[in-house]
Amino acid sequence: MDSLTPQLGVCDLVLVGRESGRVLLDHISLNLSPGQHVGTIGPSGAGKTLLARSLIGLLPFGVVLKEGRVHSSSGEDSDGESSSGRRLASMVPQTPLNALSPTIPALRLVADVLQWSHGYDKDAAQSHAMDLLREVRIDAQSYHKRPHQLSGGMAMRVAIAAALATRPWFLVLDEPSSGLDPIVRRELADLLLNVADQAGTTLVVVTHDLWMVSYLCKRVVVVEHGRIVADGDLGELSATRIGRIAHEQARGVRTPLAQASTPSLPQHDAAPVLRLRGVSVEYRVAGSLRRRVRALSDVSLTLRAGESVGVIGPSGAGKSTLALVAAGLLRPTHGTVTRSTHGALSESARRSSHAATRMVFQNPFATVNPRHTIGRWLSRILTQGRCSRKRRRSVAELLDVVGLPEAVRDARPAQLSGGQCQRAVIAACLASDVDLLVMDEPVSMLDPVARDEVIGVLSELRRIQCWSYLLVSHDISPVTRLCDHLIVLSEGGVVEHGPLDKVLASPRHELTWQLLEAYGAEGLRCDGDRSVHGSTSQRHDPMNDS
Repeated sequence: MDSLTPQLGVCDLVLVGRESGRVLLDHISLNLSPGQHVGTIGPSGAGKTLLARSLIGLLPFGVVLKEGRVHSSSGEDSDGESSSGRRLASMVPQTPLNALSPTIPALRLVADVLQWSHGYDKDAAQSHAMDLLREVRIDAQSYHKRPHQLSGGMAMRVAIAAALATRPWFLVLDEPSSGLDPIVRRELADLLLNVADQAGTTLVVVTHDLWMVSYLCKRVVVVEHGRIVADGDLGELSATRIGRIAHEQARGVRTPLAQASTPSLPQHDAAPVLRLRGVSVEYRVAGSLRRRVRALSDVSLTLRAGESVGVIGPSGAGKSTLALVAAGLLRPTHGTVTRSTHGALSESARRSSHAATRMVFQNPFATVNPRHTIGRWLSRILTQGRCSRKRRRSVAELLDVVGLPEAVRDARPAQLSGGQCQRAVIAACLASDVDLLVMDEPVSMLDPVARDEVIGVLSELRRIQCWSYLLVSHDISPVTRLCDHLIVLSEGGVVEHGPLDKVLASPRHELTWQLLEAYGAEGLRCDGDRSVHGSTSQRHDPMNDS
């Protein structure tokens, strides 16, 4: 490194809310040195992401710099480019689908960044963009896909490739592993270390993933309640504060719900609520009238009343596409989807079977209306929904059922943590007649404590409401807590399926072995929460149903 190598930091930084005046970051000072990768950890709402965004001058709307400053030690022009021609810093957001242009394919997006930042001609930019996409394990078939056609994990890797294209001195990553399966997570961590070493880039990792911090970083900053409460070497802190945080996150929190009788177990003769037969989905390749990419290939399953099926697999396997088809949000290219209702639903909900289906997305903040308070948003759903008068609840009752305090009623989504916002989304499902929840990575954006809260809510509501679940997840933990049956997808097809405990005990396919080994789930057994689902002999096989 030469003497002009940038150094980045903040000094006595105070950030407040524009309207509320509430202090969000309180007199924070932090200096980043080249080559010393830094991990930032702490509970949801602690201010980790706000600190990272302040480092690169990307404060969200409604946040005001009251005191302090952001400083760099080298000469830097108004475009954020250092005297060596490299960008000072780039950031990869937690939700790349919100950051990537919806109309630009992956290859062109990265090539555009290369042309803008380095002045490459079109051919050179495209060649370098292909190299970057290959490094982050984006296959050639996905080069021409737009962001909405990519899985969450693939979109994250495209965003990382675009950020690396600027050759930044500092690369800020906000929850880089939240949308990735454990196999790709390890590969991504190795990739980030290699790229950082080769390019002299310093990684600033904001995450709930303690494994990612321990693998990538030697220095750890712990943020709580808008303050830095610990800053030091990972080895020195791991036995004290980090150890306590890990213990608290592993312990989790159970949200108490009203006691209710346990519904009967899903039997083979229970009424089906969803049938998929020979479902295939193909996406048209951008810029071509004939070329198509197959995302799902000949998938069949039957989901019965009160049953819960988990779907796992590597990034890009087709899990999110399957969820969209099941929820009625995507029409299959081939095959049939049959949706039926059961139980005490209103007459209008029975007439429109997909009205009795709700989808819980990975990013709860993209689901709620950002301009409305949670109370107003839920009130509109209650008044416009299809819920029968007998089952209609008040907003206060909905919040109570999902374990949210009354104060949340007057809060806007931006004022909530991820766990609180996701529970508000689940409350919205309760506001109307529902018998099937399709969930696409519902807890992957949450810290372990909030994750356990949401899983606990979903587990109790399944017992209380007799809901059926189709759960897509990279993480085996919510699957073992919520599901009876497991499906493993790879390249759009089912490679293994069966009762959850049977698949975990003796997986047959090599991919299943790899996934379970990466999850650290070898020999995993179902915990006490799963006793309500019954034994293997009591459950039917959704993949082998007439």
